[in-house]
This record gives sequence, structure tokens and C-alpha cells, in this order.
Amino acid sequence: MLQLNGAYPLDYQGQSANELCSFRDIYDLQVKGQACALCTTPFGDSPLVIPCPHASSSSTYCPARFCNRLCLARSAKVHPLLCTGQNPACAPLIKFTRDHTWMALNALSHCVSRVLLANQIDESTLKADWDVMRSLAALGMEERHKACVVVFDLCPYPA
Repeated sequence: MLQLNGAYPLDYQGQSANELCSFRDIYDLQVKGQACALCTTPFGDSPLVIPCPHASSSSTYCPARFCNRLCLARSAKVHPLLCTGQNPACAPLIKFTRDHTWMALNALSHCVSRVLLANQIDESTLKADWDVMRSLAALGMEERHKACVVVFDLCPYPA
């Protein structure tokens, strides 16, 4: 239910739309424990929300929360290497990714984590995950720039 708070409606746990827009992206919601660490679903007041099992078991806090047991179980393919509770050494990488607003690096770290963990299971799991990673599109900044130049040069409208 939307309530009015001045000019902005309250739409998420009492926060105004303006406050929500101040989050840079879904990553910030995940770090604050307000979105699922696996599927990125924003949380409401749900009894199904599960914190990372290693959230308080070490000196380094893991903010990851999952929207249900299925997401928690599926996160075992990626989360152990990117969990600051299990692997405090990943904290500088996570901080670097966020400080530089470089979400492609965040996605790459998830992919690498998945391949490394698949390698620990067996050869067929590694091959299946590696085939998926190899099938992803490879597009560098130079190719993106060239595509933009081509699109804008062929645009029939004046600049």
C-alpha cells in the first residue's frame, strides 16, 4: 500500500521513492541485505528470508541474505568464494568493484567463482559450466565504441 510522505510515496519499507533512487543499483540493496544475494529479488517483510549461514560465524560479516531456501541452496555454486564470512580475502575485490561502479567485474567474479567451484566437483560439471561461460558474448570496449560510431553515422537524423 502506498502512503504519501510529503511529495514522495512510501513504497518500500517506509523509504521514499527518492531515497530508493539514491541506491546506485541492485548491488547496493544486496550489500544492505535488502535484496536476495542470488536472484536479486528485493525483500519485503517475509519470514522466508534467510541470512548467509556464515554471516556471524567469523570476524568478517557477510551481508548476504536469500529470499528462500532454494536460492540459498543454489548460491552454493558461487557464494562460498565471494562470501566475506567464509573467504575474507574476497573483501578487497568486492570493495574495488563497488568503489569503481564496475558491475561487469562483479559479474566476471561470479563467473570465475562458479568455474572454480565446479572444478572442485568433477570434470563433467566443470565442462558443463565452462561451455556456458565460453558461449557468452565477448564484446570489448573497442567493439562497443565502433558499433556506436557506425550506428550514429548511419542515423538519418541530424545531430
